[in-house]
Amino acid sequence: MTAYERFIEALEEHACDVDPTDRADDAMAQCPVHTDDTASLHVTGIEGQVLVYCHAGCDTGEILTELGLTKRDLFDDGKGATYTYDDGRKVHRSPDKKFHQSGQKGKVASLYRLGKVKEAVELGLPVYLVEGEKDVHSLEKHGYVATTAPMGSNNFRKVDVKPLTGAVVVAVRDNDEAGEKWAGQVWNALSPLAESVEFKVAAEGKDVTDHLMAGLPVEKLLPALEIDTSRPPVSVGDDTFALRWLKAELGRGGLSGVLRRGEALVYTPVLGEDGYVSPKDHRDNAGPAQVRRISELQIAARIDHEYQVMSGGTQPKPILFPQTIANRAVANVDLLPNVRDLDGVTHTPVVRPDWTILTEPGYDEGSRLLYLPDPSLSVPEVSASPSRDEVKRAGNLLLYMVSGFPFVTNHDRANYLGALLTPLLRAVAPPPYKLFVITAPQKGSGKSLLGKTLRKLHGGVFKSEFPSEDAEVRKFITATLDVTTAPVVQFDNVTGVLKSSTLDGLLTSAEWSDRPLGRTDMVTLPNDRFWVVTGNNIHIGGDLERRTLWCSIDADMEHPEQRKASEFAIPDLDGWVDEHRGDLLWALLTLIRSWVVAGRPLGEAPESTEFGRWIAVLRGILANAEFGRDSADKPLVGVVGHEDSAPKQVDPDAEEWTAFLAAARRTFGSEPWTARELLDRVGWCPDCDNEGEDHCCGFPDDALPGDIHDRFLRSPSVGVATLGKWLSFRDKRWAGGLSVQGTPGGNRSRRWTVVAKGDTK
Repeated sequence: MTAYERFIEALEEHACDVDPTDRADDAMAQCPVHTDDTASLHVTGIEGQVLVYCHAGCDTGEILTELGLTKRDLFDDGKGATYTYDDGRKVHRSPDKKFHQSGQKGKVASLYRLGKVKEAVELGLPVYLVEGEKDVHSLEKHGYVATTAPMGSNNFRKVDVKPLTGAVVVAVRDNDEAGEKWAGQVWNALSPLAESVEFKVAAEGKDVTDHLMAGLPVEKLLPALEIDTSRPPVSVGDDTFALRWLKAELGRGGLSGVLRRGEALVYTPVLGEDGYVSPKDHRDNAGPAQVRRISELQIAARIDHEYQVMSGGTQPKPILFPQTIANRAVANVDLLPNVRDLDGVTHTPVVRPDWTILTEPGYDEGSRLLYLPDPSLSVPEVSASPSRDEVKRAGNLLLYMVSGFPFVTNHDRANYLGALLTPLLRAVAPPPYKLFVITAPQKGSGKSLLGKTLRKLHGGVFKSEFPSEDAEVRKFITATLDVTTAPVVQFDNVTGVLKSSTLDGLLTSAEWSDRPLGRTDMVTLPNDRFWVVTGNNIHIGGDLERRTLWCSIDADMEHPEQRKASEFAIPDLDGWVDEHRGDLLWALLTLIRSWVVAGRPLGEAPESTEFGRWIAVLRGILANAEFGRDSADKPLVGVVGHEDSAPKQVDPDAEEWTAFLAAARRTFGSEPWTARELLDRVGWCPDCDNEGEDHCCGFPDDALPGDIHDRFLRSPSVGVATLGKWLSFRDKRWAGGLSVQGTPGGNRSRRWTVVAKGDTK
């Protein structure tokens, strides 16, 4: 006889009405303890025992006494219940609720009803996790899959919970302090691997069995809010475990935004987010996002925000993540297995190294680029093999956009279209690139708008003026390459002669090395930007001339800024570009994709320098687009980098060098001299009385280069080292049929000789 049958028999012998329900071994009966006109005693049989619950609140012990029964009668076996686990472990419960175990006690504890649990997880059914085997049987009585673990509620952390990987778990804790602690252990163990973990508590009584015996369905269980389920937990009670966890977690989960650039860990705050630093000058713009080094303290703070950090022990409490663990974890960034390498950031679709197009936002493994588009950007799909009609539509859209600009030649138009293509090609036609100069003879011609359009399409950094000192130029370049992400960098309002040895060096190197402001370490950064300057009547000095791609416009009027908007095909180009940005990017990518499908034919490279392949790629793409011809039967789009697009201008540096060589030849002839000797001869000659006259063999002070001339006038004793360095940069450089050649030695002691083409070696 089962305990249920025994209890029902005792009720009937006591003349209590018994009314079976639709559920097997389940009935409502009159309670023998109190006067009961209606059945208020719920009796149900579960595996190994019977459960009794009086809705009037009568104690189970009183009910048993009234029926002449004992606690032993509540179990099929008077010794109590035995719960057998799938792994052979047995948990024995006495009628007085004392527990002991037998069987496979030495192994890692497994879950109760493990086979059923695995089936439920595979089928995607919820698994109810409770604090005891009796509660499991109660839930099974109602058709649910349930499980628990042996060894008491305080030892859940010792249980093998891997079978619950990917499971939908509903954890029903007991309504007491021990249940709260159990819930904390469950959350720490399951949240990293389960599909979801939801906590519930009985609406009536202490546990889920009381809840069900009170006649309440499972759906009426109350939410238990003590656990912060919005954040994954991490226990830092053990330093070794915490260190291993952090090394594995960096680069994924709540720390997926941490990336590796070179030897540093970085993150990429976008405009408006914490960590983004705006320029001090309100006229400048640092672009849509930045790359910032993340410190150990910032890592610890981010963990505090993204995770529920708990102490160890049997009673874990919320704490702050220790910075010392973060310090140790990032001591060698190469040993962090899940941190991804960052080669660059793009804000538009771009061409990958395999010539496919990157369109999916986020990190791209193939190119190691992070694609961070503006949320409003929508670029139409680019055909894998664009038709000629698509190519024509793409070309016409781009020509329509620039139709209001008075390009001096069709080659200038080609150079601008090439500039529009360049940021999309950085992975396949890598930098360095020539300096892109947009110039006009009059204010208001549209040069700044051309630069702004370039920045709007691709994302840009904007500097309202070019720094006056080379040291400031270097500082800006380093900060731009180190921190900003936009591919276009524009200097505006450049006038007069643009001359910078720092810019010279930048434009011929794919990498840039410098010491960032406020740091003691040197960094080497990829020079992956397209550098642009805009201004009126720009003249290029020094070696920049051969490193410049020109785009000249000329409205041919005194006040071009006074032109009416109605005179333009697109009256509000600024707003139009905002509205059609996605379509314009589609057009550029369509031209590129069409060229790729055609076999990537290269145009003729105009030079064998580091810029040759880039120019050849741009020429090939524009030639493949077949833009057509203008009314004069000339190509609407000329040739990128054509010599006719470079304005005819005098090189002030070449003039200065020519004048210096002529003066030095007149003063010293073919005899060698030092920088000190030349400065000593400025304005006088020891061998004649013609000081200050044109035919004096003294060196005229106005033939000194500008900076040295100014220093000499202030103090004639200075300038030797500066002149020596200036000469070393021009060793064997010809101008006006003359050249200077130096002997080995330092800039102060080195001897120089001016030679003419006709001199005998």
